[in-house]
Amino acid sequence: MDFSDILTDFIKSPEGDISAYSLYKTPERSETEFQDGSRQITEYYNLFARRPTQEDDVRIENNASLDEFSEWIEEKELEEDYPELPEGMTALEIGISDSASITSQEDTSAIYQVTIKLTYLKER
Repeated sequence: MDFSDILTDFIKSPEGDISAYSLYKTPERSETEFQDGSRQITEYYNLFARRPTQEDDVRIENNASLDEFSEWIEEKELEEDYPELPEGMTALEIGISDSASITSQEDTSAIYQVTIKLTYLKER
């Protein structure tokens, strides 16, 4: 999967292409406040992938690609290779909250969803 053109407001395929990707922050969030005023925050992000589904081998490839993406996120966690965050924020954990699933099916394509969990410390 090529994530070089990922949208953050809606999922729309480039003209002439059925594949598209988007990333949305969910409203779900958990927070723990510490005595020093810092907070540990866990936020969730949904990655949506619109992919063609006309043929069995393409559907199998779609599932394999999403499994590889999930494994890549797990490797980032094991290596503690976290996303860069603004000053005063330190990433503590990244992982997959929900495995890939189909959220919408059309005649020639489907939208797959993976939920990513990010936990970070926000200093006071």
